[in-house]
Amino acid sequence: MPSGIHAREWISPASVTYILKELVENRAGNKWSHHIEFHIVPVLNPDGYEYTHTDDRLWRKNRRNPELGECSGTDLNRNFDFHWGGQGTSTDPCEEIYTGTSAFSEPETLAVKDYLASKKGNLKVINISFRQKLKLKTSAFILNFKTIMGRSENYD
Repeated sequence: MPSGIHAREWISPASVTYILKELVENRAGNKWSHHIEFHIVPVLNPDGYEYTHTDDRLWRKNRRNPELGECSGTDLNRNFDFHWGGQGTSTDPCEEIYTGTSAFSEPETLAVKDYLASKKGNLKVINISFRQKLKLKTSAFILNFKTIMGRSENYD
């Protein structure tokens, strides 16, 4: 479960942290969770996330080459190799949707790639991404997760 890929989406790490808490504290009551190995990345863009707390609340990219000011960083979501450099990306480093110099040019995306490659054959990936703009698919998971996990004590 990756989250925090866009620095300004603060709800993403909070949501994943909550789910992690529920998995740890309520695992005994959920027999299904004993057969699943979870791989959770609470903040994929830690330098950008920190920057939104100290300097620019709406910063989106990572903080590679901060000396470039507004033109620093890469949109990590657009730095993976799937349709890299396609529609909805930019080759201009000053744009929020800058795709980077190549797929996996950023240490964060390369680390994800290398980690998943190290698990090849042993990992069935169900990618659930958490963003500030919830998509129907993610929303359905959250509703299903709540149903499976049960209601919290402070639900009302």
